[in-house]
Amino acid sequence: MTSVLNNRLSKPDDLKKYIMYARNTGIDVLPPDINKSQSLFSIENGAIRHGLAALKNMGYSISEQIIAEREQNGEFKDLVDLVSRMNKYGLNRKGLESLIFSGALDCFGKRRTQLMAVFELVLERTSKDRKSSSNGQISMFDTLLKNEQTLTSVDYPDIPEFIETEKLKKEKEFVGVYVSGHPLDKYWKQFSEFNFNSSMIKKTDEDSEEMETEEDEDYGDITDGMSVTFGGIITENRKMFTKRDNKEMGIVKIEDLYGEVDCMVFPNQYKNLKHMLEVDQIAIFSGKVSIRVGDSPIIILDDVKSVDETKQEQNNQKTEIMEEKPKVLWLKLNCSNKELMQKVMNILDAYTGETECRLRCTQKNQTYQYKHGILVNNLLLYELQTILPENDIKLV
Repeated sequence: MTSVLNNRLSKPDDLKKYIMYARNTGIDVLPPDINKSQSLFSIENGAIRHGLAALKNMGYSISEQIIAEREQNGEFKDLVDLVSRMNKYGLNRKGLESLIFSGALDCFGKRRTQLMAVFELVLERTSKDRKSSSNGQISMFDTLLKNEQTLTSVDYPDIPEFIETEKLKKEKEFVGVYVSGHPLDKYWKQFSEFNFNSSMIKKTDEDSEEMETEEDEDYGDITDGMSVTFGGIITENRKMFTKRDNKEMGIVKIEDLYGEVDCMVFPNQYKNLKHMLEVDQIAIFSGKVSIRVGDSPIIILDDVKSVDETKQEQNNQKTEIMEEKPKVLWLKLNCSNKELMQKVMNILDAYTGETECRLRCTQKNQTYQYKHGILVNNLLLYELQTILPENDIKLV
């Protein structure tokens, strides 16, 4: 699978499709990490770790330089350490933005807003000091960096993190897919009650031999003309005109928690629905399946409703979409098992957030609070369930 992903680095749409396929088949795709990722996609504890070279504005050359520097001189400790060591190799403003927004620097324990607020100053000072050093001048900043106590001496402003929607939007822009969560995570319970999702459509692209067979022409759970309802977020919206009478119609791509589905909106419906077809709009979609030989199924949309509108139409007991945010993540494990403990810590350290985490150690019957808060989402829970029994992971 990693070889397939790596071969798709030059084709963002194909890359996105294969990442979604990996997730849908139970293979975890871990987010990029400056201290764990390789240049290309790699295997890590049975999961796939996102490669640095796959990020927007991060080429293979600078990624290889990062890996080589890390292997030779150790992991990067913080933003200052990263910039001071990599600036001379060409790590620039765009590359740092990509690393921050993708979450590759979350391991430094700072909010992405904080990193964005100071990285240009750090980059500027480091560049000036490098030039001074090349001219034989003594650099005060470089001298300070040699003192371990000043490695984290950058003054980070005490500002809140990006709102979740903006954070995820930036992740997708720089990574190609959502990493730390999905805009639809909080709607999964409601959307699971509908009779359709994108996993029911098996793509038949000619270059997808590893995923599909000729039998995929039989789509099993869906049939031509079937009425469907599903929830998702609009990722693309193209307006077109009919050849015969030059009327407006729409070609829409909608993403759910399982992948994407292509939709078409004919002129009669488009004039009434086009105000609901904005990119990033989360909504409930209804229509009919259209299956044509040789083509992947599409949905002919005939109605779009906002999530709020749909909530009001449902039973009062099912109107609450967002589940209550867990106050504490409880993990039960044998803390004396060093290998298991390290795996748990590696996962938790990749998801820095606000939720308190407590480890209940079975061998001593003691409870410890983890060193930092955790960002709880579906990806985190999936990763934890690969090494811990589901009953030993509790959200309270």
